[in-house]
Order: sequence, then C-alpha cells, then structure tokens
Amino acid sequence: MILENVKTFIIELLFDKEISFIPDFHDKFFWENLVKIGSNHIIIPAIYFKLKERKLINKVPQDLKKYLSKIYNFNSKRNKNILMEINKIEKEFKKNKVDFIFLKGASLLKTIYFKNIGIRMMHDVDILISKKHVTLAKKILNNLNYNDRGFENKIVTTNHIPKLLNTKKQLGVELHFKLLSNEKLYFNYNKIFKRNHKNLLRVEDNLNHII
Repeated sequence: MILENVKTFIIELLFDKEISFIPDFHDKFFWENLVKIGSNHIIIPAIYFKLKERKLINKVPQDLKKYLSKIYNFNSKRNKNILMEINKIEKEFKKNKVDFIFLKGASLLKTIYFKNIGIRMMHDVDILISKKHVTLAKKILNNLNYNDRGFENKIVTTNHIPKLLNTKKQLGVELHFKLLSNEKLYFNYNKIFKRNHKNLLRVEDNLNHII
C-alpha cells in the first residue's frame, strides 16, 4: 500500500492532478522509492521540474532536493548539447536535400520542451528517413563523426539501420526507414514526408506512432 502511495504521488504530480497524499518530510521509505521508480522510468528530471512548478519542492528532504537538482541541471546541459547536434544534422540534411523527420525525444526538444530543456532524458536521436535517402543520410552522419559497427550500405530487416555513435559526444543516432518494425497501423510515407512541418510529424501521425 505504501509503494502504491509513491506511484500515485508520481502520477498525480506529473499529470497535474490534485495531490491526494503528501508524504512526510522524514519518510525515508517513500523518498527512496520515489527515486527508485523515477530512475527506472528515466523521469527524475521531470519529477524535479514538476515539484518546482507545483511549488512542492520544499516538501522534499534537503539532500534529495540537491540530488534532484543536480540531475536536472546535468540533463539540461546535456540536452542543450544534443539540441546543437540536432540542429547541425538538420542543416546538413537540408543542404543535401534529404527527406527526414525528427521523432520522439528529438521532436520534443525542438517543440514542447524547448523552454524547459532539462525535463526529458535522452540517449539517442531518432530520425525517420526516406528509404531512398538512407545511404546518403548515413554518409552525412559519418562525416559528422557518427559511426557504425559493420553496416555496409544495406538496409536491415527491422525498422532502422544499426545505431550510429559519436563517441566524443556520447550520442547515438538511429535512422529509421519505418515508424514501426511490425506495422499494424498503415503509414503512407509519401504523404508523411509531403505534409511534415519543420521536419516534424503532424499531430495525428505522431500520436499513432507513440501509441
């Protein structure tokens, strides 16, 4: 039951619902499990942001507040660097007339998280590429120091080619030629690339992809 209180608190906090249970400042079990659940779901920065936004940060033990702040600030700095890389990739793709659309975290960094860039934790940049441009896109990324481990200009049988990794930036890029590996939903890619706005999925396509 106590663990359920932790989960309920996180859900209510993140989704702007009325908080039904305020944990005690000295409830070590509660706060330890909040960190454990938040870490497992990679949402520690989002929890910190919402605690501050909803003026609940002073309900948190001081040492935990410092820890959450440190994670959020580290993630903000990292995401700023990732956004710089995203913009660099975008510039090169446009210059070479590659058909592409940013997905998932990359899309969110350029839109709803732009003003609060530390909320979401990211490890990879996901990009949908027109199938005819996959090899060209890979070559461009190779020139930007994103390298693979054995991909030889062949499209694999999943929905993306093997991850390209920039070891200096500690960042990976996945070039997708399909939105799903097993497409139960039909996506018309010709239409998707024609109707994209600022190299982002339109709302309906984005929701279908996320779901």
